[in-house]
Amino acid sequence: MPAETTAELRFSLDVDRALRLLWIAIAVVACLGYLREIIAIVTHVPTAKLGLNEFRLNGELSLPAWFSSLLLAAVGIAMLAAGGIERRAKIRTAGQWQGLGLIFVYLSLDEMISIHEKLNATFHNIPNVLGLLRFHWVIGGAMAALAVALLFIPFLLRLPRATAIRLIVAGAVYVFGALVMEMIDGEFYGRPVPYAVLTSIEETLEMIGAGMALRCVLLHLATQLPPCAASLVSRRHPAAIAAA
Repeated sequence: MPAETTAELRFSLDVDRALRLLWIAIAVVACLGYLREIIAIVTHVPTAKLGLNEFRLNGELSLPAWFSSLLLAAVGIAMLAAGGIERRAKIRTAGQWQGLGLIFVYLSLDEMISIHEKLNATFHNIPNVLGLLRFHWVIGGAMAALAVALLFIPFLLRLPRATAIRLIVAGAVYVFGALVMEMIDGEFYGRPVPYAVLTSIEETLEMIGAGMALRCVLLHLATQLPPCAASLVSRRHPAAIAAA
């Protein structure tokens, strides 16, 4: 079997296993968060008094916040790696992959220390239209998302079609969760049950979007960049691959 083929099979096998574990982890983290909200609804105990804040999806210093931060960091590192590999192979999209990687590393940091909420003071004078702008940081967030989308259009056009589609869908899911759902949440702020449900959906969509982004990059590495990506894969004997 040629070395290139062996490297591709090794990497594809690892991607499949990694993605399987990723979706399981997202499901477990989300279900724990929803279970907390269900307990609060069934027992008629406000979540503030219920406790179990370690599993709160829309909370800080919690398992979901930590997991989301790690997931976003993983996406950023994978994109930086893709950019590095493409740079060595002299592929034109190398710099854009690395730029996106830095954005996701920033999002990982923001997930932990909520930098975006400082924008509330910047846009606080803008009227709260239909309750959708209760959290004023979404204005700055929407502007940043639009700027990134426009800036990376040439990058998307240069990517293989499958990679571009996966990346667009992942970005749409993540932005819908982070911005659109945040705006909808504002309409129900102060109403504990619907607000808790909506914010939980918001965080779940963000995790799914980030997971889809990671899947996009890993599949790009596995299908578009072999044998260049072989250096990222643990060494395995071909017989072990056939038996796996």
